[in-house]
Amino acid sequence: MRSIAIIILSLFSLVVWPALAAAESDSLLPISFSSFLPEFKKAATKVALREPLTAVNCMDGGKDKRTVCSYKLGDFMQVMAETKKGEKDVVGLTMICTAGENYANSAKCLLAYAAAMLMTAPEMDPSTRGKIVKVLLAGLDVGNRTTVTTEERRYILQKSIGLWFHIYAADVEES
Repeated sequence: MRSIAIIILSLFSLVVWPALAAAESDSLLPISFSSFLPEFKKAATKVALREPLTAVNCMDGGKDKRTVCSYKLGDFMQVMAETKKGEKDVVGLTMICTAGENYANSAKCLLAYAAAMLMTAPEMDPSTRGKIVKVLLAGLDVGNRTTVTTEERRYILQKSIGLWFHIYAADVEES
């Protein structure tokens, strides 16, 4: 019960977190493949998420395809960071929560999504973060999709096999 209270307080603090640095609308800079692990760990600490994030592999797309790096968060989430075709800047994240009926891991998924928002758009208005968190907490029906767009980011929530959370730079098309 104590861990659920910590998670709720962490999500609340994310909603009222003060604005920090500006994000870019054509990439997820300052996030890069080399900075992703330490930046995510720093953001995860701020929302009291203590699960290990480990790199799985990277597939370099060269000039004709996207480069995608995969990570694993605990035993409940897959994370992918991607570029545009032939480019090096990270423009999108996809996080897939596969917690199932495990409520503790489901709560950790919410914290991971919160950490990703904090990492990729630390200056986001608290009311916008609140809107996104509200959608996450309300849940989605299978097959439904919800999008929240800000000036710098596009957040897409969808449920199929697991709950999918995408973050794209606002000026980048989905892949």
